[in-house]
Amino acid sequence: MEKIRKFLVDNQEEIIISGKESKEAIPIFCPVCDFVMASSMDHDYYLKFSCCHNCAMKFATPRKDMWKKGWRPSKEEIDKYRSTIIHQSPSFILD
Repeated sequence: MEKIRKFLVDNQEEIIISGKESKEAIPIFCPVCDFVMASSMDHDYYLKFSCCHNCAMKFATPRKDMWKKGWRPSKEEIDKYRSTIIHQSPSFILD
C-alpha cells in the first residue's frame, strides 16, 4: 500500500514523502552488531537481510544462501568486527 505523508517545515515549505508502507518496524540498533542504524542504506539492507548495511556487506552478502537459511556470525566474529569499526578513523576530514 502506498503511503503519502506531508510535513510542514518552519510554517513555509511542505515536504511530501511517499513510498510503500512497511509492516515491519525497523529497529534503532542493528540486531547483529548493535550499532545504530541511521542511514537509508541501513533501512534498505534491514528489509533485505535484517541487519545494517555494514553487517550486510561484511557477513550477509558473501554468504547470501547461508544467511537466508539462518546462519549468523559468531559472537567472536561480531566482537572482532565491532572492535575494528570502533577503532577506525572517521570517514570525513575537518578543515
